[in-house]
Amino acid sequence: MKTKMTSFAAALLIATMATAESLDGAIGSATGPGPADDPLYQSSWLDLSEPTNFARGDTLKLTLSGSARTVVVRLLRAGESSDQPNGIEGGERTIPDGGVLEVTLSKSYANVTHVSVHAGRTAWTRKLRAYNAPVKLESVERNPARP
Repeated sequence: MKTKMTSFAAALLIATMATAESLDGAIGSATGPGPADDPLYQSSWLDLSEPTNFARGDTLKLTLSGSARTVVVRLLRAGESSDQPNGIEGGERTIPDGGVLEVTLSKSYANVTHVSVHAGRTAWTRKLRAYNAPVKLESVERNPARP
C-alpha cells in the first residue's frame, strides 16, 4: 500500500510541476508619501507581456521580497484604471515565511494585463498595518485549475 501511495504522490507532483507556467512581463514598483519603512502606500507589479485569461481555481504563486507582512493582491484587466480598487482578489493576505504567497482565484479574470501586490498603510481605502513595507514582486507563476 505504501508503494502505491508513494507512486500516486510522485505522479501528482510531476503533473503539478508540468503545468506550472511562469508569467512574462515587466516588473515595477511605486511608493507613496512617508518614510521608506512606513509609507502611505506601496505597490509592486508585473505588467504582463500579453493579455492573459485566468480561470476560477487557478493558483498564482507570487514570489515576494521585502519586509511587508501583508499585501492585497490585484488582477487588473485591460482598460481598467490602476488608480481604482478594480480586480482585488480576496482581502488582506499574510505573506508566509520565505516570501512565496499562493493565491487560488475565487473567480475568473479575462484579459488581465497587470498582476500587483499592495502594501504600506493603505491600499486605496483599505487600511493595512503600519510599518508594512517594502514589498517587491519578484515573479508570478500560474498553476491552472484542475477540471
